Amino acid sequence: MHGSVGEHRPFAPWSRGDAAVAGAFRMGLAPLEAADWLPAPEDAVARLANRLAVLREHPEAAFHCPPDARDAAREVHELVQQALA
Repeated sequence: MHGSVGEHRPFAPWSRGDAAVAGAFRMGLAPLEAADWLPAPEDAVARLANRLAVLREHPEAAFHCPPDARDAAREVHELVQQALA
């Protein structure tokens, strides 16, 4: 997939040496630096301009967030804004 996060910065938590059994896969959460989960693609400026145009011209079709997810969406939006600032 072109432009996917895995393409630019693969995240492989099972390869870290701090696992209970080094190299063993385990499920769980681990903190990440913004640069590790939000890499900017080379064409970020063009992509953002395109997304803003779509949101401006067709907001009802470009974005939908269920009411019960809005607080979490706002939180993520703030984190992304901070990471990109």
